[in-house]
Amino acid sequence: MTVRQNSIDAYNTIKSQGLLSDLLWRIYAIIYKHGPLTGREIGRHYVNIYGGEPNLNQVRSKITMLKDKGVVMETGNTQCHETEMTVALYDVTSKLPSKPRKRSRKEIKAEALKTIKELGPNLLEEHRVKLRRIWHLVNQL
Repeated sequence: MTVRQNSIDAYNTIKSQGLLSDLLWRIYAIIYKHGPLTGREIGRHYVNIYGGEPNLNQVRSKITMLKDKGVVMETGNTQCHETEMTVALYDVTSKLPSKPRKRSRKEIKAEALKTIKELGPNLLEEHRVKLRRIWHLVNQL
């Protein structure tokens, strides 16, 4: 069985068993039928098919949910034609949705401290002082 056949089987199972909410299904189906796509391209397809105003933040949050469930993955990067920034490409996997593993408080704390540490060097001194206070508060959790 080929990789694409596995994706087809997953798509058909997800569709027939209703394993995704309506909105997640719509995003998943767009990626399945047209992928790999950037977040902006997914949003454009969504508006063309379902109407409404483009909401890139909503689309990205749904992509993240689909990634967390294991049914969508980043397959590489490309240059966005509109922003000229390097952006991720998304495509479907051959997996069925799973519940995302809940991260422990320790993991969340470590990620928060790491992010704060990465932000520090790029800030003005007055903002670094505030960021250090935040770092110490988070570290006390």
